[in-house]
Amino acid sequence: MSAAAAPIAGPSSLPAGPERLVVPALCQPSLLADLPSADAISHLLAKHIPPHLRPVRDTMGTFPPNEAPHDPDLAHAMRTNAWRRIAVFARERIISAGAPSSLPLVAGPQAQGHSEGQRRSGVEPAGPNDVSTVLRWWNVRLQALLRLRLYSQFRLELESLWAILKRTTIPRHLAAAPTPQQQQEPGEGSAPAYIRPTVRYARLLDSPVVPFALHVLRAREPLLAGEPRAALEKCHALLQRCRVMQRRFVRVAEVDGRQAGEEEVERGARAEAALWEDRARRMTVIIAFILLDFEDYSAAISLLRPLISEQTTTPTQQAYTLLLARLFLEAGAVDSAQACLRSVSAVLQHPPQDESSPESSDITAALRRLLNVTEALIAMWRGAYSDSEAKLQSTLPSKESESQGQSDADPAVVNNLALSTFYQGRVDEATTLLERLLQDEPSAASSAEAVIFNLITMHELRSDEYVHSLSHKRRILVHVAQWAGDGGGTSCLKLA
Repeated sequence: MSAAAAPIAGPSSLPAGPERLVVPALCQPSLLADLPSADAISHLLAKHIPPHLRPVRDTMGTFPPNEAPHDPDLAHAMRTNAWRRIAVFARERIISAGAPSSLPLVAGPQAQGHSEGQRRSGVEPAGPNDVSTVLRWWNVRLQALLRLRLYSQFRLELESLWAILKRTTIPRHLAAAPTPQQQQEPGEGSAPAYIRPTVRYARLLDSPVVPFALHVLRAREPLLAGEPRAALEKCHALLQRCRVMQRRFVRVAEVDGRQAGEEEVERGARAEAALWEDRARRMTVIIAFILLDFEDYSAAISLLRPLISEQTTTPTQQAYTLLLARLFLEAGAVDSAQACLRSVSAVLQHPPQDESSPESSDITAALRRLLNVTEALIAMWRGAYSDSEAKLQSTLPSKESESQGQSDADPAVVNNLALSTFYQGRVDEATTLLERLLQDEPSAASSAEAVIFNLITMHELRSDEYVHSLSHKRRILVHVAQWAGDGGGTSCLKLA
């Protein structure tokens, strides 16, 4: 039995505006379970650290009191890996979108001033929210559950969401991507919901209103159950859909736009075609990494080759070329990896004249750093550890930058530098590098499992006694619990 989404329109006394779809079933509290109050780090702290030495950790997902409860800093929460707070906040937003309205209906100028005041305060109008906004919060919620490694809860909530999307129907004239005006909160009052009886209906699941990121999550979900072949099939189907949609919009731009003399139609269709082309690239990369699980390097490489051209002129093409070089290196094809690096290096040595803006300069600098790191990895693979060390040192901030408080060392670069030093027999120096990184960049370094694993391994090699090694592990455990945020793994700590 299917449920119909209700389009909401403004009162007849107000100017006609875009209808907003609402699906109250998406906002049921029963769909969103509470998060567990403990994680793997909590269990290790309880076993190895006395109560008075355990750091204070947020296990409830509450934002600091200095942040507005209705408008917290989600960007900062993501940077600090506060995924529990993000998951809890997304749940609250989804549920509140389906709460009964507690605001009076106001029409005319009063309504405009009323909603503008709510926007300034960061509080959205109560009552059913439009489905595009709710689905975006669903995407945030599911992404946070993945980061928290709550895979069972993620699969359960995703399955519940998909069941609603499948059985919900919407009017076909509304089954289109929401415009920017539709995504904003309405400035006028709202009238009771109604459904036009004369229109045909389509599944909400097939509507562009559903974020593409949700389709990607659904396609990758079998990986969590250890079924990479099923995930490969779903991702390939999604890739085919991207290609079909890209060709469709290219045809619309040509026939309905250029040939008909409609410049606005042509411009919009070409923008949509570019969007679907970018989505196809993303799906290609996802499929390539799934193929790596099968150790099918030839298939992964052949899939990524069309993403690059002989002349890697754009930053996107250069980034894909460097990605392909990493893939070649993992497959053992070092000569092919070096060929990719040479093509990128030739372009970066002579950048286009129009790349003089600060944003273009930052992108070029980031690509150069990535190029140096990839060259260092190839040198390390060949056993040229001194060359690898020199390359990695060149990507680190200078002493002048450190004195000005602009260190921001990349944990991956420092980790590879420590490995290059370690392979040259300088174990103490490598350990010092990682220990300094842990103090200078506590949040980023504690969240990098490779850094923690290598640091503990080096302490094990330097320690003659198990008790001494265990004390280092417990010290690092306290540091990780204090700084790493949510969702980190515990196997890197080597503690049972």
